[in-house]
Amino acid sequence: MAKVEHPKLDNQVAEFLSDDEMQRLNDVLESWPCRTPVALIQFAMLTGVRRGELFKLTWTDINFDRCLITLREPKGGKTETIPVNADALAALQGLDRSSDYVFPGRNGGHRTDSKGPWGRNRKAAGLPENFRVHGLRHNFTGRLVSNGVDFYTVGMLLTHKRTSTTARYAHLSYQRVRQAAELSAGLLHRIK
Repeated sequence: MAKVEHPKLDNQVAEFLSDDEMQRLNDVLESWPCRTPVALIQFAMLTGVRRGELFKLTWTDINFDRCLITLREPKGGKTETIPVNADALAALQGLDRSSDYVFPGRNGGHRTDSKGPWGRNRKAAGLPENFRVHGLRHNFTGRLVSNGVDFYTVGMLLTHKRTSTTARYAHLSYQRVRQAAELSAGLLHRIK
């Protein structure tokens, strides 16, 4: 069995929302009656934080004054403190704080999934059925990279240890790739 080669799997999933899809999702979230799942989705969109790390997030992990959050026991194992933007923190304003958790589950305990709320919002926005909550992390990454933020910086926000991991997430928008293709033609014509 040692000589048997494992097949190479192409398991990369490109999850990037178009501007129209982003607008539809934002419109749905603005009108959605239940604020906690809306805040969870908005916070995920604006920070790129992993779903499991969102579920662990407590109010003591958020520093509103310094625009920082602390991710305890993240996937990489080491507690990380990362900056977040004011819009992400604004999404948390007005949430019930009777639980220690920012996004509590049943009876104020640790949340274990978001399939129901995400599925209803995703469907109402007309997003692809296979677009996962984790896709918001890919979308966050792709938008930053498409707008000129380097892999190292994006990787710091995502708490990646290697830029190669960040590169897997950085699906550039089709429009950005098209612009690069057009730019390459212009560059080649200048040589003549």
